[in-house]
Formats: sequence, structure tokens, C-alpha cells
Amino acid sequence: MSKTYLGVSLTIGSILQGLSMSLFLFPHAIPSGGAAGIAILFEYLFSIKYELSLWSFNFLLLAIAFKWIGLFSVIKTLYSVTVTSITIALIGLLGMEAISIVYVDMFLGAILFGVGVSLLFISGASSGGVAIIVHVLHKKYNLMPGRLLFLFNSVIFMSLAITIDWIILVYALITQFISAKIIDLLYKLFHYYILDGQAAVSK
Repeated sequence: MSKTYLGVSLTIGSILQGLSMSLFLFPHAIPSGGAAGIAILFEYLFSIKYELSLWSFNFLLLAIAFKWIGLFSVIKTLYSVTVTSITIALIGLLGMEAISIVYVDMFLGAILFGVGVSLLFISGASSGGVAIIVHVLHKKYNLMPGRLLFLFNSVIFMSLAITIDWIILVYALITQFISAKIIDLLYKLFHYYILDGQAAVSK
């Protein structure tokens, strides 16, 4: 993957991730993942802006995980989180609003988030957050990443449900399901049509 393609893919993926959160999910306190859930919780309890807590939380985790995930991965993920946070801040400043029908916003937000995260994964970055902790624990202790991710996210989602509203747990799980399906689909399509195609041409 060329540096230009990598930069474009990282930037577009990060912007889409920020748009999905700020326009569609955050207005209804729907978390797209663990870090977003913490951002929503901090905004609700302490009135800390989403983008500030999102960036700070990810920066702290990346600083801790640097030893295990490597400098290049840290740079790409930090760039992604920074662009996402700036996008969220700009949407707030511009006063842009979503449709405000919760199920419509949830569906659109999940799709947009799935596409954005797919581009990040294809670029070799991650959406950050709890996935960073899971990555480190998996490498250090050989624990199953899927179970760890589910456990951490479940604790955060339950905290949101208890603090704000129980329906958030349902919204969060539906959002996770839709976005996960899209991520898997686009990731498979990329490997099938792009990577396999390039390999066939080079033979």
C-alpha cells in the first residue's frame, strides 16, 4: 500500500468515524465502542467534551501500549484518533444536527462507523480505545481477544445503562452488531478483490 493511499484511507476512515459519532450516535448517548462509551459517560457526569476525553483516553492507552504494538502502529492510531476528535469538535462548532429519530440515527451511525473503521483496519490502524488494551493483553498473556473486547465493552455499556438509561445497552449492542458485520464484509472484499487481484497480476 502506497504512502498516499495509506494517508487518504486513514484520513477518510477517521473522518467517517468522527461523523458517525458526533452526528448520529452521541446525540442519543449511543456508544460505538468502549472509548466512546467512556467519552459519553464523562460528558454526562462531568460535562467534559467528547473529543477531549476520547483523545486523552486513547493517548494514555497508546503511551502505555507503545512497547507492545510498535511505533508505526502508535503513530497511525494516534493520527486516526486525532482526526476523529477534530471532526467531532468541528461538528459541534458548526452546530450540525442529525435526523434525531433514534433508530434511524443508530442505523446510519452504525453503517458510517463500520465503513470508517474498515478503512482504518485496511490501513493497518485501529479505532483505538479498548482495542488497544485487548491487543496488549492478547500479546502478553495469549488471552482470546474477542472475549476480552466483549468483556470490557460490556462493563462500559452496563455503566452507561445504569447511569443514563437501560435502553442504551440495547442501542449499543445493535450498533455493535451492524458495524461489525460491515467491517467484516468490507475487510473480506478488500482482501478478495484488491490484495488477491494484486497478487494475481504480479505472478
